[in-house]
Amino acid sequence: LLIRSNNIEKYISVNKLIVGCGGYENARLLLWSQKLSKPDFLQNLPIGNYFNVHPVWKAATGIARMDLVDKVLIKEIKNPMYSGTYILSPTKDFLMQNNISNIIVRINKHDHHQKYMEILREILCVAPEYGKKIAELGKRKIDCSHIFLQTVCEQEPIKENKITLSKDQFDDFGIPRIHMEFKLQNSIRKTMTTFLEEVGKFFINNDLGRIKIEEWLYDYNKNFSKHGLADNGCHHIGSTRMGVDTRESVVDKNLKVHNTDNLFVAGSSVFTTGGAANPTLTICQLSLRLANHISKII
Repeated sequence: LLIRSNNIEKYISVNKLIVGCGGYENARLLLWSQKLSKPDFLQNLPIGNYFNVHPVWKAATGIARMDLVDKVLIKEIKNPMYSGTYILSPTKDFLMQNNISNIIVRINKHDHHQKYMEILREILCVAPEYGKKIAELGKRKIDCSHIFLQTVCEQEPIKENKITLSKDQFDDFGIPRIHMEFKLQNSIRKTMTTFLEEVGKFFINNDLGRIKIEEWLYDYNKNFSKHGLADNGCHHIGSTRMGVDTRESVVDKNLKVHNTDNLFVAGSSVFTTGGAANPTLTICQLSLRLANHISKII
């Protein structure tokens, strides 16, 4: 292991080296090592490619009877509540039948009277009878609340979304900072609208309320909404992905970097895709698995 600092080089002999510095830094360190080392080290591996995240957006608003939402989601279908938020997710069959990626929808109560009235006016225009019903429930002091729905999506991993080394920006040690090439695919919009429409039907069929999906999700000529950021979940995934083909992966099933003897990578950068759930537990499980593997080969 070569360490450089203030123009001083030091070599440290290691038996097994594990790089576990996060979704950005894992790729950055391997790319920097590739650049500094002998010509055949880490060559022809897609280091930094297939980077992806969990795009998060406020994707719909609506009005709901919270007493019935509690009853149906918690008591009847045993849906968990997390920090006051309901979380819905599609079944495997639904994903396959509709050819969409994974997704979760968070249903949040928002005490915002003006927004409630705006949504109620819209409902009165498109569904006047139901709008009148909601207005009457308000007079009877029944908890009809403004809600907003937030989506967390699985993003399709593509080779063109990648981390490279900056050519003109460096950290305090002279190591290049990262340069990001990243774009979102319209397949994310299909995933979001397909499941949000199903959630909307669920609300109607169970008389829970009505939701309105954001219009930009249906117009592929419009940019993605700025109300949500592609990586505001801070889950950086896939820049040193796992696999058997060196053209599409950086580490093998044991998280060892291809074509090396003692270099391993730990973290969400080895994921082949992100899913829609927080990556922490999977990172922990893979780390424990890696520790067990190394203990057997030392």
